[in-house]
Amino acid sequence: MVALTTVASLVLFGGLVGPAMASASSSPAPISLQTAGSFAILAQAAISNSGASVITGNIGLYPGTSETGFSSAVVNGTTYINDATAQQAIADLSTAYNTVTPAGTASAGDTSTTVAGGLLNGQTFGPGVYNYSSGLDLTTTVTLDAYGNSNAVFIFQAGSTLTTASASSVVLTNGAQACNVFWQVGSSATLGSTTAFVGTIMAATSASLDQGASVDGRVLAGAVNSTGAVTLIDNAITVPTCASPTTTTTPTPTPTSTALTTAASSSTITLGNSVTDVATVTSANGATPSGSVQFYACAVGDTACTSSAGTALTPAETLINGVATSPSVTPSAVGTYCFAAVYSPSNSSFASSSETSTTANTECFAVTATPIPTITTTPSATGVVLGTSVTDSATLVGTTAGGTPTGSVQFYACGPNSALCAPSLGTAFGPSEPLVGGAVTSSTFTPTLVGLYCFSTAYSPSGTTYAGVAETGSTINGECFNVTAPVVIPPVVVPPVVVPAAHTGEPWAGWVYWALIGAAGILGITLAMQGVTRRRSTRRTEH
Repeated sequence: MVALTTVASLVLFGGLVGPAMASASSSPAPISLQTAGSFAILAQAAISNSGASVITGNIGLYPGTSETGFSSAVVNGTTYINDATAQQAIADLSTAYNTVTPAGTASAGDTSTTVAGGLLNGQTFGPGVYNYSSGLDLTTTVTLDAYGNSNAVFIFQAGSTLTTASASSVVLTNGAQACNVFWQVGSSATLGSTTAFVGTIMAATSASLDQGASVDGRVLAGAVNSTGAVTLIDNAITVPTCASPTTTTTPTPTPTSTALTTAASSSTITLGNSVTDVATVTSANGATPSGSVQFYACAVGDTACTSSAGTALTPAETLINGVATSPSVTPSAVGTYCFAAVYSPSNSSFASSSETSTTANTECFAVTATPIPTITTTPSATGVVLGTSVTDSATLVGTTAGGTPTGSVQFYACGPNSALCAPSLGTAFGPSEPLVGGAVTSSTFTPTLVGLYCFSTAYSPSGTTYAGVAETGSTINGECFNVTAPVVIPPVVVPPVVVPAAHTGEPWAGWVYWALIGAAGILGITLAMQGVTRRRSTRRTEH
Protein backbone atom coordinates (compact mmCIF):
# COMPACT_ATOMS: atom_id res chain seq x y z
CA MET A 1 0.00 0.00 0.00
CA VAL A 2 1.11 3.56 -0.60
CA ALA A 3 2.37 5.23 2.55
CA LEU A 4 0.42 8.45 2.11
CA THR A 5 -3.04 9.82 2.59
CA THR A 6 -5.18 12.14 0.50
CA VAL A 7 -6.48 15.46 1.87
CA ALA A 8 -9.98 16.21 2.85
CA SER A 9 -12.66 13.99 1.33
CA LEU A 10 -10.46 12.28 -1.28
CA VAL A 11 -10.75 8.51 -1.77
CA LEU A 12 -8.54 6.12 -3.69
CA PHE A 13 -9.78 5.36 -7.20
CA GLY A 14 -8.91 2.26 -9.15
CA GLY A 15 -10.02 3.09 -12.73
CA LEU A 16 -9.31 5.50 -15.54
CA VAL A 17 -11.93 8.07 -16.57
CA GLY A 18 -12.25 9.26 -20.15
CA PRO A 19 -10.43 6.89 -22.59
CA ALA A 20 -10.00 7.95 -26.20
CA MET A 21 -13.15 8.30 -28.34
CA ALA A 22 -13.96 5.24 -30.46
CA SER A 23 -13.14 5.36 -34.16
CA ALA A 24 -15.39 4.41 -37.08
CA SER A 25 -13.87 0.92 -37.19
CA SER A 26 -15.09 0.25 -33.61
CA SER A 27 -18.67 1.40 -34.17
CA PRO A 28 -21.20 -0.48 -32.00
CA ALA A 29 -24.17 -2.31 -33.47
CA PRO A 30 -27.39 -0.30 -33.81
CA ILE A 31 -30.19 -0.83 -31.27
CA SER A 32 -33.06 -2.91 -32.63
CA LEU A 33 -36.39 -1.18 -31.92
CA GLN A 34 -38.49 -3.83 -33.71
CA THR A 35 -42.12 -2.63 -33.96
CA ALA A 36 -41.33 0.48 -31.88
CA GLY A 37 -39.23 1.73 -34.82
CA SER A 38 -42.27 3.01 -36.75
CA PHE A 39 -43.44 5.23 -33.88
CA ALA A 40 -42.56 8.91 -33.60
CA ILE A 41 -44.18 9.03 -30.13
CA LEU A 42 -44.71 6.26 -27.55
CA ALA A 43 -45.84 6.47 -23.91
CA GLN A 44 -47.47 4.34 -21.22
CA ALA A 45 -49.54 6.85 -19.25
CA ALA A 46 -50.44 9.89 -21.37
CA ILE A 47 -49.65 11.99 -24.46
CA SER A 48 -50.52 15.69 -24.66
CA ASN A 49 -49.99 18.42 -27.25
CA SER A 50 -50.38 22.18 -27.42
CA GLY A 51 -50.27 24.08 -30.72
CA ALA A 52 -49.56 23.09 -34.29
CA SER A 53 -47.14 20.19 -33.84
CA VAL A 54 -46.23 18.13 -36.89
CA ILE A 55 -45.73 14.41 -36.32
CA THR A 56 -44.33 12.19 -39.09
CA GLY A 57 -44.68 8.62 -37.86
CA ASN A 58 -47.07 6.63 -35.72
CA ILE A 59 -48.33 7.59 -32.24
CA GLY A 60 -48.81 4.90 -29.59
CA LEU A 61 -50.16 4.86 -26.01
CA TYR A 62 -50.51 1.79 -23.76
CA PRO A 63 -52.05 1.05 -21.29
CA GLY A 64 -53.08 4.68 -20.80
CA THR A 65 -55.86 6.30 -22.80
CA SER A 66 -55.21 10.03 -22.22
CA GLU A 67 -54.32 11.50 -25.61
CA THR A 68 -55.15 15.25 -25.70
CA GLY A 69 -54.58 18.31 -27.87
CA PHE A 70 -53.88 16.60 -31.18
CA SER A 71 -56.82 18.21 -32.97
CA SER A 72 -54.51 21.15 -33.71
CA ALA A 73 -51.59 18.91 -34.75
CA VAL A 74 -50.71 17.36 -38.10
CA VAL A 75 -50.12 13.61 -37.78
CA ASN A 76 -48.64 11.83 -40.79
CA GLY A 77 -49.11 8.33 -39.44
CA THR A 78 -51.50 6.15 -37.44
CA THR A 79 -52.50 6.63 -33.83
CA TYR A 80 -52.82 3.50 -31.64
CA ILE A 81 -54.44 3.97 -28.21
CA ASN A 82 -54.58 1.11 -25.69
CA ASP A 83 -54.57 -1.63 -28.31
CA ALA A 84 -52.44 -4.65 -29.21
CA THR A 85 -50.22 -2.68 -31.61
CA ALA A 86 -49.37 -0.07 -28.97
CA GLN A 87 -48.88 -2.82 -26.37
CA GLN A 88 -46.36 -4.64 -28.57
CA ALA A 89 -44.53 -1.40 -29.35
CA ILE A 90 -44.15 -0.62 -25.60
CA ALA A 91 -42.83 -4.17 -25.00
CA ASP A 92 -40.30 -3.80 -27.84
CA LEU A 93 -39.22 -0.40 -26.47
CA SER A 94 -38.53 -1.95 -23.04
CA THR A 95 -36.50 -4.73 -24.67
CA ALA A 96 -34.46 -2.25 -26.70
CA TYR A 97 -33.85 -0.08 -23.63
CA ASN A 98 -32.56 -3.04 -21.63
CA THR A 99 -30.17 -4.25 -24.36
CA VAL A 100 -27.86 -1.37 -23.46
CA THR A 101 -25.98 -1.62 -20.15
CA PRO A 102 -27.34 1.15 -17.85
CA ALA A 103 -25.04 4.15 -17.57
CA GLY A 104 -22.52 3.86 -14.75
CA THR A 105 -22.98 0.09 -14.39
CA ALA A 106 -19.89 -2.08 -14.90
CA SER A 107 -20.40 -5.25 -16.91
CA ALA A 108 -18.37 -7.76 -18.85
CA GLY A 109 -17.40 -6.37 -22.24
CA ASP A 110 -18.59 -2.86 -21.40
CA THR A 111 -16.51 -0.53 -23.58
CA SER A 112 -18.45 2.69 -23.01
CA THR A 113 -16.61 5.97 -22.54
CA THR A 114 -17.42 8.42 -19.78
CA VAL A 115 -18.44 11.92 -20.85
CA ALA A 116 -16.42 14.25 -18.62
CA GLY A 117 -18.81 15.97 -16.22
CA GLY A 118 -21.77 14.91 -18.37
CA LEU A 119 -21.23 18.04 -20.52
CA LEU A 120 -21.70 17.61 -24.28
CA ASN A 121 -21.08 21.26 -25.15
CA GLY A 122 -18.70 21.99 -28.01
CA GLN A 123 -17.44 18.43 -28.28
CA THR A 124 -17.11 16.15 -31.29
CA PHE A 125 -17.83 12.44 -30.82
CA GLY A 126 -16.96 9.61 -33.16
CA PRO A 127 -18.95 6.36 -33.33
CA GLY A 128 -19.19 4.61 -29.96
CA VAL A 129 -21.02 4.26 -26.67
CA TYR A 130 -20.79 7.21 -24.26
CA ASN A 131 -22.14 7.43 -20.74
CA TYR A 132 -22.40 9.54 -17.63
CA SER A 133 -23.58 8.25 -14.25
CA SER A 134 -26.05 11.11 -13.73
CA GLY A 135 -27.46 13.73 -16.12
CA LEU A 136 -26.25 14.60 -19.63
CA ASP A 137 -26.47 18.31 -20.47
CA LEU A 138 -26.29 20.25 -23.75
CA THR A 139 -26.35 24.05 -23.81
CA THR A 140 -24.71 24.80 -27.17
CA THR A 141 -23.79 22.34 -29.97
CA VAL A 142 -22.50 18.77 -30.03
CA THR A 143 -21.15 17.20 -33.26
CA LEU A 144 -21.40 13.52 -34.22
CA ASP A 145 -18.70 12.60 -36.78
CA ALA A 146 -19.07 9.32 -38.72
CA TYR A 147 -15.69 9.72 -40.47
CA GLY A 148 -17.33 8.74 -43.77
CA ASN A 149 -18.99 5.58 -42.41
CA SER A 150 -22.74 5.93 -43.04
CA ASN A 151 -23.34 2.92 -40.77
CA ALA A 152 -21.62 4.54 -37.81
CA VAL A 153 -23.68 4.19 -34.60
CA PHE A 154 -23.71 6.65 -31.68
CA ILE A 155 -25.21 5.61 -28.34
CA PHE A 156 -25.42 8.03 -25.39
CA GLN A 157 -26.46 6.86 -21.90
CA ALA A 158 -27.61 9.21 -19.15
CA GLY A 159 -27.82 7.73 -15.68
CA SER A 160 -30.66 10.14 -14.84
CA THR A 161 -31.79 13.04 -17.05
CA LEU A 162 -31.15 14.40 -20.53
CA THR A 163 -31.49 18.19 -20.67
CA THR A 164 -30.92 20.69 -23.49
CA ALA A 165 -30.97 24.46 -23.31
CA SER A 166 -32.89 26.70 -25.67
CA ALA A 167 -31.51 26.88 -29.22
CA SER A 168 -29.03 24.03 -28.61
CA SER A 169 -28.41 21.50 -31.37
CA VAL A 170 -27.04 18.08 -32.36
CA VAL A 171 -25.08 18.26 -35.64
CA LEU A 172 -24.28 15.26 -37.89
CA THR A 173 -21.19 15.27 -40.10
CA ASN A 174 -19.19 13.03 -42.46
CA GLY A 175 -22.03 10.61 -43.18
CA ALA A 176 -23.59 10.31 -39.73
CA GLN A 177 -27.32 9.45 -39.88
CA ALA A 178 -30.13 10.21 -37.42
CA CYS A 179 -31.38 6.62 -37.63
CA ASN A 180 -28.16 5.45 -35.98
CA VAL A 181 -28.21 7.86 -33.00
CA PHE A 182 -29.74 6.62 -29.74
CA TRP A 183 -30.22 8.29 -26.32
CA GLN A 184 -30.89 5.99 -23.34
CA VAL A 185 -32.24 8.21 -20.50
CA GLY A 186 -32.36 6.84 -16.94
CA SER A 187 -35.26 9.04 -15.89
CA SER A 188 -36.74 11.84 -18.05
CA ALA A 189 -35.71 13.99 -21.02
CA THR A 190 -36.38 17.72 -21.43
CA LEU A 191 -35.62 19.55 -24.69
CA GLY A 192 -35.42 23.34 -24.43
CA SER A 193 -37.28 25.64 -26.80
CA THR A 194 -36.14 25.61 -30.46
CA THR A 195 -33.66 22.79 -29.75
CA ALA A 196 -32.69 20.98 -32.99
CA PHE A 197 -32.29 17.45 -31.68
CA VAL A 198 -31.20 14.30 -33.53
CA GLY A 199 -31.74 10.65 -32.59
CA THR A 200 -34.12 8.30 -30.83
CA ILE A 201 -34.88 9.17 -27.20
CA MET A 202 -35.62 6.08 -25.08
CA ALA A 203 -36.67 7.51 -21.71
CA ALA A 204 -37.28 5.32 -18.67
CA THR A 205 -40.03 7.67 -17.56
CA SER A 206 -41.15 10.78 -19.46
CA ALA A 207 -40.17 13.28 -22.17
CA SER A 208 -41.09 16.97 -22.55
CA LEU A 209 -40.45 19.22 -25.56
CA ASP A 210 -40.59 22.98 -25.02
CA GLN A 211 -41.90 25.50 -27.58
CA GLY A 212 -40.60 24.88 -31.10
CA ALA A 213 -38.16 22.07 -30.33
CA SER A 214 -37.68 19.57 -33.18
CA VAL A 215 -36.51 15.96 -33.23
CA ASP A 216 -35.10 14.16 -36.27
CA GLY A 217 -35.74 10.82 -34.62
CA ARG A 218 -38.23 9.52 -32.06
CA VAL A 219 -39.57 10.44 -28.60
CA LEU A 220 -40.28 7.13 -26.82
CA ALA A 221 -41.19 7.29 -23.11
CA GLY A 222 -42.18 4.75 -20.46
CA ALA A 223 -39.46 2.22 -21.30
CA VAL A 224 -39.35 1.30 -17.58
CA ASN A 225 -42.00 3.22 -15.63
CA SER A 226 -45.75 2.99 -16.24
CA THR A 227 -46.09 6.71 -15.38
CA GLY A 228 -44.19 7.68 -18.52
CA ALA A 229 -45.75 10.48 -20.56
CA VAL A 230 -44.89 12.69 -23.57
CA THR A 231 -45.65 16.44 -23.62
CA LEU A 232 -45.44 18.55 -26.83
CA ILE A 233 -45.68 22.30 -27.57
CA ASP A 234 -45.56 23.26 -31.26
CA ASN A 235 -42.97 20.59 -32.06
CA ALA A 236 -41.84 18.69 -35.14
CA ILE A 237 -40.93 14.99 -34.80
CA THR A 238 -39.89 12.94 -37.81
CA VAL A 239 -39.07 9.22 -37.77
CA PRO A 240 -35.72 8.95 -39.59
CA THR A 241 -34.86 6.52 -42.35
CA CYS A 242 -31.35 5.31 -43.09
CA ALA A 243 -29.82 5.92 -46.51
CA SER A 244 -28.39 2.96 -48.37
CA PRO A 245 -24.91 2.03 -47.12
CA THR A 246 -22.12 3.52 -49.17
CA THR A 247 -19.03 1.61 -50.20
CA THR A 248 -16.90 4.73 -50.09
CA THR A 249 -15.12 5.17 -46.77
CA THR A 250 -12.96 7.93 -45.52
CA PRO A 251 -9.95 6.86 -43.47
CA THR A 252 -10.19 7.66 -39.81
CA PRO A 253 -8.00 10.68 -39.14
CA THR A 254 -4.88 9.99 -37.13
CA PRO A 255 -5.12 11.67 -33.72
CA THR A 256 -2.57 14.39 -33.11
CA SER A 257 0.20 13.19 -30.84
CA THR A 258 0.46 14.77 -27.42
CA ALA A 259 3.17 15.23 -24.83
CA LEU A 260 2.52 15.04 -21.09
CA THR A 261 4.91 16.75 -18.68
CA THR A 262 4.42 16.93 -14.93
CA ALA A 263 6.03 18.54 -11.91
CA ALA A 264 5.46 18.08 -8.20
CA SER A 265 4.53 21.31 -6.42
CA SER A 266 7.57 20.93 -4.15
CA SER A 267 10.79 18.97 -4.54
CA THR A 268 11.20 18.63 -0.76
CA ILE A 269 8.66 18.81 2.04
CA THR A 270 8.79 18.05 5.73
CA LEU A 271 6.73 15.26 7.21
CA GLY A 272 3.15 16.32 7.82
CA ASN A 273 2.93 18.70 4.84
CA SER A 274 1.08 18.12 1.55
CA VAL A 275 2.11 18.15 -2.11
CA THR A 276 0.33 18.12 -5.49
CA ASP A 277 1.31 17.13 -9.03
CA VAL A 278 0.78 19.55 -11.93
CA ALA A 279 0.38 18.17 -15.46
CA THR A 280 0.71 20.07 -18.74
CA VAL A 281 -0.45 18.50 -22.02
CA THR A 282 0.69 19.88 -25.38
CA SER A 283 -0.03 18.71 -28.94
CA ALA A 284 2.21 18.35 -31.98
CA ASN A 285 0.09 20.77 -34.05
CA GLY A 286 -0.03 23.46 -31.37
CA ALA A 287 -3.74 23.05 -30.56
CA THR A 288 -4.69 22.95 -26.88
CA PRO A 289 -5.72 19.40 -25.89
CA SER A 290 -8.91 18.80 -23.93
CA GLY A 291 -9.81 15.88 -21.72
CA SER A 292 -8.63 14.78 -18.31
CA VAL A 293 -5.56 13.56 -16.44
CA GLN A 294 -5.58 10.69 -13.97
CA PHE A 295 -2.85 11.04 -11.38
CA TYR A 296 -1.23 8.19 -9.46
CA ALA A 297 1.01 8.04 -6.38
CA CYS A 298 3.46 5.23 -5.66
CA ALA A 299 4.84 3.83 -2.42
CA VAL A 300 7.85 5.35 -0.73
CA GLY A 301 11.07 4.40 -2.51
CA ASP A 302 9.40 3.54 -5.86
CA THR A 303 11.20 6.03 -8.10
CA ALA A 304 9.87 4.51 -11.34
CA CYS A 305 6.18 5.08 -10.66
CA THR A 306 3.64 3.98 -13.28
CA SER A 307 -0.15 3.95 -13.42
CA SER A 308 -0.18 0.18 -12.88
CA ALA A 309 2.11 0.35 -9.85
CA GLY A 310 0.58 3.43 -8.24
CA THR A 311 -2.69 4.22 -6.49
CA ALA A 312 -5.11 6.46 -8.39
CA LEU A 313 -5.88 9.82 -6.80
CA THR A 314 -9.55 10.48 -7.46
CA PRO A 315 -11.13 12.14 -9.22
CA ALA A 316 -9.50 12.39 -12.65
CA GLU A 317 -8.85 16.10 -13.14
CA THR A 318 -10.22 17.98 -16.17
CA LEU A 319 -7.70 19.92 -18.26
CA ILE A 320 -8.12 23.69 -18.19
CA ASN A 321 -6.13 25.32 -20.98
CA GLY A 322 -4.04 22.18 -21.16
CA VAL A 323 -3.19 22.11 -17.41
CA ALA A 324 -4.50 19.92 -14.58
CA THR A 325 -3.56 19.69 -10.89
CA SER A 326 -3.86 16.52 -8.83
CA PRO A 327 -5.56 16.20 -5.44
CA SER A 328 -3.21 16.87 -2.51
CA VAL A 329 -1.43 14.00 -0.81
CA THR A 330 0.15 13.95 2.65
CA PRO A 331 2.93 11.36 3.07
CA SER A 332 3.00 9.47 6.36
CA ALA A 333 6.72 8.58 6.41
CA VAL A 334 10.04 10.08 5.34
CA GLY A 335 11.62 9.03 2.04
CA THR A 336 11.28 9.63 -1.71
CA TYR A 337 7.86 9.55 -3.38
CA CYS A 338 6.89 9.80 -7.06
CA PHE A 339 3.78 10.53 -9.12
CA ALA A 340 2.62 9.10 -12.45
CA ALA A 341 0.01 10.53 -14.81
CA VAL A 342 -2.11 9.44 -17.79
CA TYR A 343 -3.82 11.86 -20.20
CA SER A 344 -7.15 10.80 -21.75
CA PRO A 345 -8.45 13.03 -24.58
CA SER A 346 -12.09 14.07 -24.71
CA ASN A 347 -12.32 13.35 -28.45
CA SER A 348 -10.46 11.60 -31.24
CA SER A 349 -8.55 14.72 -32.30
CA PHE A 350 -5.80 14.00 -29.80
CA ALA A 351 -3.88 10.89 -28.81
CA SER A 352 -3.56 9.80 -25.20
CA SER A 353 -0.20 10.00 -23.46
CA SER A 354 1.36 9.09 -20.12
CA GLU A 355 4.44 9.77 -18.07
CA THR A 356 6.51 7.44 -15.93
CA SER A 357 8.38 9.05 -13.07
CA THR A 358 12.13 8.80 -12.57
CA THR A 359 14.49 10.48 -10.16
CA ALA A 360 15.75 12.52 -13.12
CA ASN A 361 12.45 14.29 -13.81
CA THR A 362 10.25 16.49 -11.66
CA GLU A 363 7.69 13.80 -10.79
CA CYS A 364 9.45 12.87 -7.51
CA PHE A 365 9.83 14.66 -4.20
CA ALA A 366 11.62 14.01 -0.93
CA VAL A 367 9.94 13.91 2.47
CA THR A 368 12.21 14.82 5.36
CA ALA A 369 11.69 14.55 9.10
CA THR A 370 10.15 17.50 10.85
CA PRO A 371 13.03 19.60 12.31
CA ILE A 372 13.30 19.91 16.09
CA PRO A 373 14.16 23.43 17.26
CA THR A 374 16.60 24.20 20.08
CA ILE A 375 15.08 25.46 23.32
CA THR A 376 17.04 27.28 26.06
CA THR A 377 15.64 28.66 29.29
CA THR A 378 16.84 30.89 32.12
CA PRO A 379 15.20 31.63 35.51
CA SER A 380 15.05 35.28 36.56
CA ALA A 381 17.21 34.54 39.64
CA THR A 382 19.46 31.73 40.90
CA GLY A 383 18.65 32.38 44.55
CA VAL A 384 15.76 34.07 46.31
CA VAL A 385 14.41 34.54 49.81
CA LEU A 386 11.27 32.66 50.77
CA GLY A 387 8.21 34.63 49.69
CA THR A 388 9.92 36.13 46.61
CA SER A 389 8.56 35.39 43.09
CA VAL A 390 10.59 33.97 40.18
CA THR A 391 9.94 33.74 36.39
CA ASP A 392 11.42 31.54 33.69
CA SER A 393 12.30 32.76 30.15
CA ALA A 394 12.46 30.47 27.09
CA THR A 395 14.04 31.07 23.68
CA LEU A 396 13.54 28.79 20.66
CA VAL A 397 15.82 28.75 17.62
CA GLY A 398 15.05 26.99 14.32
CA THR A 399 17.31 24.65 12.40
CA THR A 400 20.34 25.62 10.34
CA ALA A 401 17.93 26.30 7.48
CA GLY A 402 16.69 29.27 9.46
CA GLY A 403 13.26 30.26 10.57
CA THR A 404 11.70 31.38 13.82
CA PRO A 405 9.51 28.81 15.59
CA THR A 406 5.95 29.79 16.39
CA GLY A 407 3.57 28.27 18.87
CA SER A 408 3.50 28.26 22.68
CA VAL A 409 5.48 27.11 25.74
CA GLN A 410 4.12 25.54 28.94
CA PHE A 411 6.28 26.06 32.04
CA TYR A 412 6.65 23.55 34.90
CA ALA A 413 8.19 23.78 38.40
CA CYS A 414 9.71 21.04 40.57
CA GLY A 415 10.71 21.28 44.24
CA PRO A 416 11.65 21.84 46.86
CA ASN A 417 14.85 19.77 47.01
CA SER A 418 14.62 18.63 43.36
CA ALA A 419 17.80 18.82 41.29
CA LEU A 420 16.07 17.53 38.15
CA CYS A 421 12.81 18.63 36.58
CA ALA A 422 10.80 17.47 33.54
CA PRO A 423 7.21 18.16 32.44
CA SER A 424 6.19 14.73 33.72
CA LEU A 425 7.83 15.39 37.11
CA GLY A 426 6.75 18.96 37.66
CA THR A 427 3.61 20.99 38.13
CA ALA A 428 2.42 23.30 35.35
CA PHE A 429 2.05 26.88 36.47
CA GLY A 430 0.41 29.68 34.56
CA PRO A 431 -1.17 29.33 31.11
CA SER A 432 0.63 28.08 28.01
CA GLU A 433 2.40 31.25 26.88
CA PRO A 434 2.54 32.21 23.13
CA LEU A 435 5.94 32.76 21.52
CA VAL A 436 6.72 36.24 20.25
CA GLY A 437 9.75 36.35 17.98
CA GLY A 438 10.79 32.95 19.29
CA ALA A 439 10.87 34.05 22.96
CA VAL A 440 8.46 33.94 25.90
CA THR A 441 8.43 34.54 29.68
CA SER A 442 6.44 32.51 32.17
CA SER A 443 3.95 33.69 34.75
CA THR A 444 5.41 34.35 38.22
CA PHE A 445 6.13 31.42 40.53
CA THR A 446 6.26 31.94 44.31
CA PRO A 447 7.85 29.10 46.36
CA THR A 448 6.24 28.28 49.69
CA LEU A 449 9.13 26.30 51.20
CA VAL A 450 12.90 26.67 51.37
CA GLY A 451 15.06 24.38 49.23
CA LEU A 452 16.21 23.79 45.65
CA TYR A 453 13.68 24.34 42.87
CA CYS A 454 14.03 23.71 39.10
CA PHE A 455 12.02 24.75 36.03
CA SER A 456 11.15 22.69 32.92
CA THR A 457 9.48 23.67 29.62
CA ALA A 458 7.50 22.03 26.80
CA TYR A 459 7.21 23.64 23.32
CA SER A 460 4.07 23.07 21.20
CA PRO A 461 4.41 24.18 17.54
CA SER A 462 1.60 26.06 15.80
CA GLY A 463 1.99 24.10 12.53
CA THR A 464 3.98 21.32 10.90
CA THR A 465 7.14 23.34 10.25
CA TYR A 466 8.73 22.26 13.54
CA ALA A 467 8.32 19.37 15.93
CA GLY A 468 7.48 19.81 19.58
CA VAL A 469 10.33 19.63 22.12
CA ALA A 470 10.77 19.71 25.92
CA GLU A 471 13.71 20.76 28.06
CA THR A 472 14.67 19.01 31.27
CA GLY A 473 15.73 21.42 33.99
CA SER A 474 18.72 20.68 36.23
CA THR A 475 21.48 22.42 38.16
CA ILE A 476 23.79 21.75 35.20
CA ASN A 477 21.88 23.82 32.66
CA GLY A 478 21.05 26.65 35.03
CA GLU A 479 17.33 25.98 35.27
CA CYS A 480 17.42 25.76 39.08
CA PHE A 481 17.40 28.27 41.96
CA ASN A 482 17.70 28.14 45.74
CA VAL A 483 15.09 29.44 48.15
CA THR A 484 16.44 30.43 51.59
CA ALA A 485 14.78 31.55 54.78
CA PRO A 486 15.00 35.28 55.61
CA VAL A 487 17.84 36.35 58.10
CA VAL A 488 16.53 37.02 61.70
CA ILE A 489 18.31 39.94 63.59
CA PRO A 490 18.18 39.50 67.47
CA PRO A 491 16.59 42.44 69.40
CA VAL A 492 18.71 44.92 71.57
CA VAL A 493 18.23 44.25 75.37
CA VAL A 494 17.77 47.48 77.49
CA PRO A 495 18.06 47.15 81.35
CA PRO A 496 14.79 47.92 83.07
CA VAL A 497 14.40 51.17 85.04
CA VAL A 498 13.44 50.51 88.68
CA VAL A 499 10.88 52.99 89.90
CA PRO A 500 10.21 53.13 93.66
CA ALA A 501 6.86 51.93 94.70
CA ALA A 502 4.24 54.54 95.33
CA HIS A 503 3.52 55.60 99.01
CA THR A 504 0.94 53.32 100.58
CA GLY A 505 0.35 55.20 103.95
CA GLU A 506 2.94 53.29 105.97
CA PRO A 507 5.96 55.46 107.10
CA TRP A 508 8.40 52.96 105.64
CA ALA A 509 6.60 52.39 102.36
CA GLY A 510 7.63 55.62 100.57
CA TRP A 511 10.90 57.09 99.43
CA VAL A 512 10.52 60.15 101.65
CA TYR A 513 10.67 57.95 104.72
CA TRP A 514 13.84 56.24 103.66
CA ALA A 515 15.41 59.54 102.62
CA LEU A 516 14.85 60.95 106.11
CA ILE A 517 16.31 57.82 107.72
CA GLY A 518 19.39 58.16 105.49
CA ALA A 519 19.78 61.82 106.33
CA ALA A 520 19.44 61.16 110.05
CA GLY A 521 22.09 58.50 109.86
CA ILE A 522 24.51 60.82 108.11
CA LEU A 523 23.83 63.57 110.66
CA GLY A 524 24.45 61.21 113.58
CA ILE A 525 27.75 60.08 112.16
CA THR A 526 28.80 63.69 111.59
CA LEU A 527 28.01 64.73 115.19
CA ALA A 528 29.81 61.71 116.58
CA MET A 529 32.91 62.56 114.63
CA GLN A 530 32.82 66.13 115.89
CA GLY A 531 32.59 64.85 119.50
CA VAL A 532 35.68 62.72 119.13
CA THR A 533 37.58 65.65 117.72
CA ARG A 534 36.75 67.89 120.70
CA ARG A 535 37.84 65.32 123.30
CA ARG A 536 41.19 64.89 121.66
CA SER A 537 41.69 68.62 121.55
CA THR A 538 40.86 68.93 125.31
CA ARG A 539 43.33 66.25 126.26
CA ARG A 540 46.17 67.96 124.47
CA THR A 541 45.36 71.18 126.17
CA GLU A 542 45.46 69.60 129.69
CA HIS A 543 48.79 68.05 129.10
